[in-house]
Amino acid sequence: MEKFIKFGLVGVLNTAITIGIFNVLRFVGIDIIVANTIGYICGIVNSYFWNNRWVFKSNSKDIATACKFIVVNIGTMFINNCILILLAQKIGINEVIAQGASLGLTTIINFIGNKVWTFNK
Repeated sequence: MEKFIKFGLVGVLNTAITIGIFNVLRFVGIDIIVANTIGYICGIVNSYFWNNRWVFKSNSKDIATACKFIVVNIGTMFINNCILILLAQKIGINEVIAQGASLGLTTIINFIGNKVWTFNK
């Protein structure tokens, strides 16, 4: 449970980074998926640092761990973008709310993937 709480705290920071960058890019007229992808990637970089060092205490510097992390996060980013398109563009929910909801739904998938596969000791 402690790992999930730490993962959640890191996730709050990642979400703030992702949503902040998303909103700035949308404000200047960048496409919704491009803005979400750029924001999500910035969150991924932050996430790798904190999950590797603090949450899962892996402190791994090997390329295999980084590659696994990237695979898990690219997968969840794809799911996140699909949910965002569904909620914002198909159903018509406000983009910021849709993005927050899609991030919330993909957090559990991301945690399980990283715990079971990426940082599994």
